[in-house]
Amino acid sequence: MKHIKKITAILIAVVMLFSLASCSLVNSSETDITTDNIKIGVILKDTRDTATGTSGICNATIDSVASLGFGVSEERFKAVENIDPTDADAVANAYKTLVNFECNIIIASDPAYYDNTLAVADSNPSIAFLVFGAEKGNGKNVFVYNANLNESVYLEGIAAGLKAAELKMPDIGYIKSAENSAFEASFTAGAKSVNPAAKINTVVANDIAADAKKLISDGCAVIASDVQSEEIAKAAAENDVFFCDFGTAAFNNEDYGKAYLCAPLYDFTQYYVDTIKKVVDYELPENSQKGAVELLIGEGQFKDFTGNYASGSTYLSDVSLANGAQGTADAIRAAVEAGSFVVATNS
Repeated sequence: MKHIKKITAILIAVVMLFSLASCSLVNSSETDITTDNIKIGVILKDTRDTATGTSGICNATIDSVASLGFGVSEERFKAVENIDPTDADAVANAYKTLVNFECNIIIASDPAYYDNTLAVADSNPSIAFLVFGAEKGNGKNVFVYNANLNESVYLEGIAAGLKAAELKMPDIGYIKSAENSAFEASFTAGAKSVNPAAKINTVVANDIAADAKKLISDGCAVIASDVQSEEIAKAAAENDVFFCDFGTAAFNNEDYGKAYLCAPLYDFTQYYVDTIKKVVDYELPENSQKGAVELLIGEGQFKDFTGNYASGSTYLSDVSLANGAQGTADAIRAAVEAGSFVVATNS
């Protein structure tokens, strides 16, 4: 059951139905920007094919936008791959490549790129820089986007709590990335809402493979986390227990499908579309010395963005039909309809 990926296709169709006849690349500061010439740069920690982590979240969004058929094709995106955020020279060179490519918008797929983004933003006021997961933009041309995943994590907790109840094994393992995690609180609240006897056995991530194995040996038949790791999926599959993925559903595959339960996911398709639409729809004043993006920034049309479940920026994946406990879909639907799944505020 996919919970409301709220991309309003009709709205997108109305505002973004442009011709794809031309793929020419032109200097956007000298002409109106259209879907035929907009250029969107992307900096990735991994590759364009990666399905996990922050790169996977960004890639999935690009694929979704390109697949809509409403004007912005794959060719509009220029990706630089395998850029280590801790290597300032590599990041600077990646930005140089995208600036020279005359990108109108540049997306940094990980919050670790934020400081290096600031280093190039001031000298490139005609570009809007979008950084995923950072806390706050610079008030100029660097903007951050994120989403509050807690509601979807709460729903994940429902699926995990019901599975533990079905197995008559109350211990549920949770691997968290930091000592203080509202994700853990949301997950726990969801699990206990349907299974008051559930016991959440939590560890802070260190050696994730060892952490997962320890939780399993301690009697946890379901493992969840706020970090995505193949080691969790592998440990679950090898020990005939169940796991919840995180951020993407990359490990719901033939290797680990027998153990996969569900995953809280991000989806920034609508945000990307809305941002691109601002640029494409902008009517550049005649003889303007500035491009559309710089003018839009000056008018305050770009802002930091934090989405949530209601906006469609997060959702819970389909719960595995083979592995989910009976009644899971109904319990999740009831929680959503009752609005009883909002318990924490961090993103």
